[in-house]
Amino acid sequence: MTAKHPEGPYSLEVGKNRCFHEGNRVAITLSGEDNGEPYTVTVAEVWPADHDLDIAVGKLFAAAPDLLAALWEMLHEYEPASSKDYPDAVVLARAAIAKARDAA
Repeated sequence: MTAKHPEGPYSLEVGKNRCFHEGNRVAITLSGEDNGEPYTVTVAEVWPADHDLDIAVGKLFAAAPDLLAALWEMLHEYEPASSKDYPDAVVLARAAIAKARDAA
């Protein structure tokens, strides 16, 4: 698939204001501009199970695009040296990038 996630920024919001459903939820939001008009939309919700866990999972979701970009840059910047010194790490990095891109 060639779909690409929106650049963001993504953020985490706790409460009813950004959630699709009633109740206290953790929402991952995307902010940007469309024809000069700012917008914020909810792109995902974490359903409550344990409030601290919900927030931790939401933070990870919100950080995922930045983590993917950082991993991509690190892999391409250091891969020639890393491939022989840290072959397992390079394999894991490639697999993580493929997983993120194939899920799009």
